Amino acid sequence: MTTHCPLFVDRYNVRSNVLVSGNEARPAASVAEIRSILGVRSSDNLSNAELLLLVEGDEDKLTVAAILAHDSPTLALALEQGVLAIESIGGASNLSYELDRARDAICVPHVLLDDDDAGRDAADKARAGGQLSDVDLNLTTCAGKANAELEDLLDPQ
Repeated sequence: MTTHCPLFVDRYNVRSNVLVSGNEARPAASVAEIRSILGVRSSDNLSNAELLLLVEGDEDKLTVAAILAHDSPTLALALEQGVLAIESIGGASNLSYELDRARDAICVPHVLLDDDDAGRDAADKARAGGQLSDVDLNLTTCAGKANAELEDLLDPQ
């Protein structure tokens, strides 16, 4: 199959992707090279990210980054090296658009949303559109609450 679609890029066995450029076919050396050939334009923090964690807002981004870096040396290194990026989607209603954008940038997206009406509605819409599966979604559930935001899971002390 020949395509320019980034959805068909094999990120885990990069050399299995064959690049045709200048009348020459050869195995890809890196995801960055594939992005360059395909003309993928992404922001600096996405240029190396393999995994992209999408969160609702800027405060969520800062909070989750701090927690992950504090609790896991492996994730701290992934964040530092840009293998993992955390991005704010500017509200749950932007989820479907941001999932498409992440896939266009050849990133593997995972989603963390508040377990409230807006978060559940956005997740349902993305699932219905085939953009999101349950395995790629976490909601901030909090025992005893019908609705929960990330802040509800934190001890202010």
